[in-house]
Amino acid sequence: MKTYTAIVLLLLSVVIGVAQQEPKKMATLDQPRYKENPIYLFFESYIQDVIGYLPEEKSDGIQELNLDKVFDTKAKDWRGSIRETLHLSETIDIAILDLWYRNREHFKDDAGKPDPVWFSEIFTDKYIEDDSKVDVWGEGALEAAKARILEAKKIEEQNKAEMATPRKPSD
Repeated sequence: MKTYTAIVLLLLSVVIGVAQQEPKKMATLDQPRYKENPIYLFFESYIQDVIGYLPEEKSDGIQELNLDKVFDTKAKDWRGSIRETLHLSETIDIAILDLWYRNREHFKDDAGKPDPVWFSEIFTDKYIEDDSKVDVWGEGALEAAKARILEAKKIEEQNKAEMATPRKPSD
């Protein structure tokens, strides 16, 4: 009976231990989204860089991959290699920034903070759709997008300045 009890306790501890372990995270390249299209990782990083949310260490890490050699591009920096490889237009950064500033309120995590990864995934999905209108500019649309970006950056700078200015205590 003691042996049976010991075996049950051992099995139970193994089962409980397994149940309490964190689930293994799937490697990024094993995710179906990236397994089929690994270039999406670089495009999404490019998008995050344009909107100012790509961590410097990630950017440096991508640069160390020597994408110019991987994709046989003339560009020497990773951003240029991605632009050249994906045949991105000269106005892609404007399209990215305009859509970010106009829609960033919809791309927040559970804590209410901006979620640039989610935005970059959605942008990528919309950009690669057949007949995509992302980065297609009708009459006056490009100028309007540039104006919206300037206004959004101006507001960001004002907000930063206000946050940096110490407030006087109330009497």
